[in-house]
Amino acid sequence: NKVKRSGLAKYFDRVVIVSKKGIAEYQQLLDEENISAENFLMIGNSFKSDIQPVLKIGGYGIHIPFHTTWRHEVVSEYAHSNCIKITGFDQILPTLGL
Repeated sequence: NKVKRSGLAKYFDRVVIVSKKGIAEYQQLLDEENISAENFLMIGNSFKSDIQPVLKIGGYGIHIPFHTTWRHEVVSEYAHSNCIKITGFDQILPTLGL
């Protein structure tokens, strides 16, 4: 639903929803799709589970923080050359140059 509402659905062949988001799960997804980490971009609102694991495997992230965060999702955020922080879905396409 989020992908459809974002206006990005036409850019995806497949949308995957995982129950756990960590380094192993992202790496497994990349292996299944035969995609290298440097060709992977994760867009999400949780730095801890959406963005940080992808950065650790060499991928890219677009972080869209939400005004509230679950306690178990709180982690110290840090700047990274592979990560951009934006404030809303309407900024995704311009950020990607689309």
